[in-house]
Amino acid sequence: MVHGGGSCSGGGYSGGGFSGGTYMSTNTYYRNGRRNDSEGCLKCIVCVCRCIGICVCCKGQSHVGQILIFWAWLVVLFLITGLSVGLGRFGPTDTAVSPSDMIMMKRGIDPTFCGSVSVRTTLPVNTYLLPKAPQIASDRVNYSFNKTTSISDDRYEYWGFYLIAGSDITVLTCADSFGDFYIVKGKHQFGQWKNDNYDSANNERHILIGGCSYPFYSRTRVSYHISTTDEYYFVFANHGSSSIGLDLTFNLTRTIYDLGGNESLLCVSATSCTVDLSSSDSKQTIVVYVPPFDEFDFDVTTACSALIYVYILIFFLIPFTIGSIFTVVVLHRKRRTTSTPVNERREHHAFSTNTSPPQYQTMPRESEREHKLTTPSYGFQDDGMAVQPPSYEEAVARKDGM
Repeated sequence: MVHGGGSCSGGGYSGGGFSGGTYMSTNTYYRNGRRNDSEGCLKCIVCVCRCIGICVCCKGQSHVGQILIFWAWLVVLFLITGLSVGLGRFGPTDTAVSPSDMIMMKRGIDPTFCGSVSVRTTLPVNTYLLPKAPQIASDRVNYSFNKTTSISDDRYEYWGFYLIAGSDITVLTCADSFGDFYIVKGKHQFGQWKNDNYDSANNERHILIGGCSYPFYSRTRVSYHISTTDEYYFVFANHGSSSIGLDLTFNLTRTIYDLGGNESLLCVSATSCTVDLSSSDSKQTIVVYVPPFDEFDFDVTTACSALIYVYILIFFLIPFTIGSIFTVVVLHRKRRTTSTPVNERREHHAFSTNTSPPQYQTMPRESEREHKLTTPSYGFQDDGMAVQPPSYEEAVARKDGM
């Protein structure tokens, strides 16, 4: 889809890049150390769980503290999620394209979240809106171009295309010195190939090219059939110590989509196009066709115009409902706790484990019971008048006479 280059890398031809040396191993086991490590790890896990329980689960907090902490975490969680969706998942997206590419624009586009999509490029393209994913057309189109370049030592240069399944490509090369030609499928595999050029798992095909010089100008011919729709990179690498002069020709027989004629065509040869989407139809698909220019290095930028009411519904009303339910539950539990009858509390405390020590009452000794003074009863006289108690002197004299 693009054209570029870089420095070669990888393990080279010395056995995959493993360096020489001595490898030593020991079989000594330290059981006590492992047990101590396990105990320390367990304590650490328990400590982390307690911290999470306090911060997230509101453990050990008052009812008001529980509500405030829960609302704080709820706001932070949905705010981060909303920003990630709005700016990350459905933010502006750049897609590198090449001449004669026909590509479905999928990244960062969803009719559920996008009311419209703006398509911008530096070179004019055709933009289509289809009611569903396009079908493969029965016809195919041809595209060819020639390039002459020079690749320095320990460098590589590549050309990339977005190719639909069923396409065929033939590459004719004429190099004045020996080099390597790779076919790599997909961005992920191409990234791995950049890290290690020599690993065969990072390419679909590897061919040695060269020997095209005076007086024998024999060109190397490489043909490849596209079985899976994806981005394909055709890479020429120079692992030698001197530069390589390279003449190459690309012949593409492209499979194309059936775009339904002019009914689906929104913008013709335009560098800017606005595509309105219907939120009720999630199968709508945007397709961009790049005319066969000679320019390789340009991108198609798509930007989603967000549906505000969808974000309000998902990232405001839903967390507000969850927080309100949690608040009601916590307040209801608090009310039940404060309105518990006294008898139920006493019954609850009767089975409490924090019982006070038993109280013992000492019985008086026999001598104490005999000498225990009782309150005298004086009674009443015959005329019904109460008998007056004796005076202090009479009482003392009576005690001395006993």
